[in-house]
Amino acid sequence: METALIFSQTLFYLVISVAIIVLGVLCSIVVLNLVKITRELERISRNVQNTSATITKQIEDAMEKLSGLPFLSYFFKKREADRRQPQKTSSGRMTKSPQKPNES
Repeated sequence: METALIFSQTLFYLVISVAIIVLGVLCSIVVLNLVKITRELERISRNVQNTSATITKQIEDAMEKLSGLPFLSYFFKKREADRRQPQKTSSGRMTKSPQKPNES
């Protein structure tokens, strides 16, 4: 009777040990896959950001070209606030260009 109990206890410990090792391996696989997914998402994010910047530049160029056409220039006129660009001073700071005085 005692040998059966010793055998069952030993078998139980072995099964639990194997189960813990298998769970550890599975957790390691999950963590590695999460790292791969995170890297892929970072790459996709950079790609989207680069594409967005390129598209924004292309749209600005197209708007600038369309604003040169006589008929369409009315629709694509830049507002006065958009025309004023910050200018660099001799110290390297950015300042706004002088505004026109209000005529009241």
